[in-house]
Amino acid sequence: MSGGHQKSARIYITHFLVDRYVMPLSSDSSDSPVLIHRRFDDVDELAVAARHWDFDFLQLDGGAFEGEVFQAVAGHVLLSEGRFGRTLKQEGASPGGMRTFAIPATSNVRFKWRRYEVLPNDILVFPRNGELHAVSLPDFHVLTVSLPESLLHEIAEFSGEVRLSKLLRRERIHCSLPVMDRLRRRVLRSIRAGKVDSQLLTEPALLNEMQFESPRLLIKALVSLDASTGIFATRKRDRAIKEA
Repeated sequence: MSGGHQKSARIYITHFLVDRYVMPLSSDSSDSPVLIHRRFDDVDELAVAARHWDFDFLQLDGGAFEGEVFQAVAGHVLLSEGRFGRTLKQEGASPGGMRTFAIPATSNVRFKWRRYEVLPNDILVFPRNGELHAVSLPDFHVLTVSLPESLLHEIAEFSGEVRLSKLLRRERIHCSLPVMDRLRRRVLRSIRAGKVDSQLLTEPALLNEMQFESPRLLIKALVSLDASTGIFATRKRDRAIKEA
């Protein structure tokens, strides 16, 4: 598809969906799209302050805790960034009524998620019940995208991606690194803009990126796969899904 046709398709998707998904995920008296941007020296305080997540953290190593959380919303899309400077056992649940996807923010992040060793180009697919089971090391730095599954499927349909439903049954998807890097840059661009000035996220270009372009790139990454490592993870359950 030519670049002009791709641009036209994206504009059409935006105009078709915007009337259905413009209501805010969460209202705030300041009308700011940034829900929280704070540094923490107490892990329990961080767990309570994070919006829409139900966190239960246990610090596993000694020393003072250092953490940072950023969250912003555009329509029904919630972008979050977490940095935790200590080894943590992470339990809890992702935002209710949404599908959440976690993306390592850098190539050197190390942590275990639902018994998987997470690689830099893995996307983690939270189950519908949102359960969180992870152990993170002091270099933990992760981005998450949360949105209604209906919005995800509509963007996939308009993008011509028909494999999404089957992929969402998996827990970890090993993606093409170039596509993953594009997704990472796009999400980080929105987050960095929000850190500079929260009102930048109300500008039409960035608002569109958060609501529709980031989900579109997320879907593109999910279906890209990394052929060099086979299809995703090697759990028996994943193999059974593949063979079904």
